[in-house]
Amino acid sequence: MISNHQFLGREIEAEVGKMLKQLAEKVDELPMFGSRIIEWDISQSKGGDHQLPAVLFLRNFLELIDSIAILIRNSSIDPCKSLLRTSLETFFYLDYLLDDEQERRAMCFLVWNAHRNIKLYKKLDGESELFKQLKSKYAKDKYLKNIDPFIYKEIVNPALENSESLLNLPSYQPINLEYLRTKNLRKNPNWYSLYDGPKDVEELATKSQFSILYEILYRSWSQAVHGTDIIQGKISKSNSGQGEILQIRFPAEAQSITQYCFNLSIPIFQKFIEKRIPEKIDEFKKWYMEIRKFTLALADAKIFTIK
Repeated sequence: MISNHQFLGREIEAEVGKMLKQLAEKVDELPMFGSRIIEWDISQSKGGDHQLPAVLFLRNFLELIDSIAILIRNSSIDPCKSLLRTSLETFFYLDYLLDDEQERRAMCFLVWNAHRNIKLYKKLDGESELFKQLKSKYAKDKYLKNIDPFIYKEIVNPALENSESLLNLPSYQPINLEYLRTKNLRKNPNWYSLYDGPKDVEELATKSQFSILYEILYRSWSQAVHGTDIIQGKISKSNSGQGEILQIRFPAEAQSITQYCFNLSIPIFQKFIEKRIPEKIDEFKKWYMEIRKFTLALADAKIFTIK
């Protein structure tokens, strides 16, 4: 039986801490290079709302990877799986968005997002049918049944006008009609479902030829997101043969988590540059050659083994 102090795992052995620091510093290089990609893209952007989704999806991806580096440095490895799952989903989104018909797919996202926001804002206006439905749910909630939902009219009205104005723009009206058509077929369509696109993430991954990434990684990491990954890697046998619960901040998978960060980042960086700023592809190749030695070392289980 380990002590409470040992169970929290906050005291990291010097040698382990050194390895974790090395891994984290390498992961740090991914958002650093990714930020250069965003800078290049923005500097040559021709403007227009449809340019934003690709850049903001990449921004989201970089923030997730940056957060993983922070966790690795502090030996908080298991929570990285939830962030990796979201990173992988963002990877699927970006790959699909950057493929054919990039402008239309970006506009599909913006129309979908506007409808999502309108639905949210109406829940806060104090008078719509959606607000009444929300109030009814409050009354049935175990903890909030004696509280009325908040009303934010001073925020809701201008926000509604902003979202509705985008849908009324001539260039977005055909996309909006397609959204409404798709919504008649599926109650809550995803942005990538418009124009008879994939209905869910699994179909999206399959269409983009990432079936194995979905089956092995996405499904596995989804257990961490949903809070059901509570057994594998959480218990072991002690030297006396008795079962024991492993400590929090257990560093054993730090190397594989680091490798996944690189395996997702490198191809999406390359595709983003090829599709949007191809004149920077030599910069990417130069950067890749600088990190290649480390990525090859990651594949060697003996290099960063942490027990």
